[in-house]
Amino acid sequence: RSVEIAQRHNMKLFVKPSFTEGDGTMITNAEHIESVKVRSISSRLNLALINLKTSDSNIVNLMKKLNKSNVRIELFITKSIDSISVVVEQDRINDLLSCTEDMCTSVSVNNDIAIISFVGSGVSNDTEVLDKILSITEKYSNDVFGFFTDKIVLSIVTKQPYVEKISNEAAKAFSLIG
Repeated sequence: RSVEIAQRHNMKLFVKPSFTEGDGTMITNAEHIESVKVRSISSRLNLALINLKTSDSNIVNLMKKLNKSNVRIELFITKSIDSISVVVEQDRINDLLSCTEDMCTSVSVNNDIAIISFVGSGVSNDTEVLDKILSITEKYSNDVFGFFTDKIVLSIVTKQPYVEKISNEAAKAFSLIG
C-alpha cells in the first residue's frame, strides 16, 4: 500500500530489509514504468465452462451445494433467473455435475477453457487498454466467452488454444516484449 501512495504522489520510497543489515532498495516513479499500463499477463489453463439451466432459481442454494462439495468457482455468471454459467477446474467437472444434477434441466460443458488476465494499476478503467485487448481478441470473438474486471485486472475467458496467440500479441501491444 505504501508503494502505491508514494507512486501516486511521485515520492521516493526507501525500503530497508527487516531481518538483515543492509542498504535496502530505493523505489522511484520511473517514467518508462509509469507509461506501461499492463505490467503482466497471466493465464489459467485446464478450465471448463459449464452452462446450467436450473429448475431451482435460488442461487444461494446452488452456491451452498458447490461450497459443500468443495468445488472452487473461478467465475460465476448469472444470465437469467434459470441460466447460469460457471468456470471451474477441469478435474472438478464431475463434482460440480454431481452436486447440481437435482437442480438442472440441462447442462453443456466446454472443457477447453482458459482465463487470460492483464494486470496493471487501473487497467480495468482504462479505455485505451480495453481497446487494445478488444482489437487483439476481435479475430477470436466467437471463442471469447466473457470479460471480467477487478481494480487491477482485466480478464477474458476464451478457448485454451488461443492463450499463447492472444498473450503474445498483447505482450507486443503493451511493450512487454520486443
